[in-house]
Amino acid sequence: MLAGLIGAAVVALVIAGIAMRPKKARFSFEERVDYIVLTIKHRLWSDDDGLVTMSYLREALRLKLLRDYRRLLIKAKGLSVADEPAFWLLMGGLGPLLLSEEMKSAIVCHPRGPLSKRIREYELAECFGSEKQALGYLRSDAPPKPVTLDRESPGPADGQTATTTCRDANIRAAHFLVRNRSHAVDIQF
Repeated sequence: MLAGLIGAAVVALVIAGIAMRPKKARFSFEERVDYIVLTIKHRLWSDDDGLVTMSYLREALRLKLLRDYRRLLIKAKGLSVADEPAFWLLMGGLGPLLLSEEMKSAIVCHPRGPLSKRIREYELAECFGSEKQALGYLRSDAPPKPVTLDRESPGPADGQTATTTCRDANIRAAHFLVRNRSHAVDIQF
């Protein structure tokens, strides 16, 4: 009887562990009348799975850029980014879109969340708190925001000099964004 209870408890713990394990980042596209919606959700880690997912996103965006659409709405409210390298993997995945002069994009994420803060900190894209605000921007005559990848990281908060980690991550992201073949593994990540 005791062995049966212990076995049931172990099975219950394994099932609970599997159910509570963070889900890996996923993306999907939805075509609307005059724009495309890219939904990215779950948690993005700076591991091999994150690199593969962002490489697939990069290739999918390259294909979308060949279409007639000129507006892309990125819904990232359901996305959490694990760390700084994962953030730069995300920016690398969005690279074709960020560097495109023909496609206008807007990111919908939590306005005071870590993702929004990083995107604004590095001045990489336009962030909005709601889809309505983002669509207003996309349909406006405002020009797309230019990407500033060569910019150094902002000044430090605690009075020290800017860390080489942020600057190196910025350089690696720029390399990932502009290289020709995204599926080639960058061992520096």
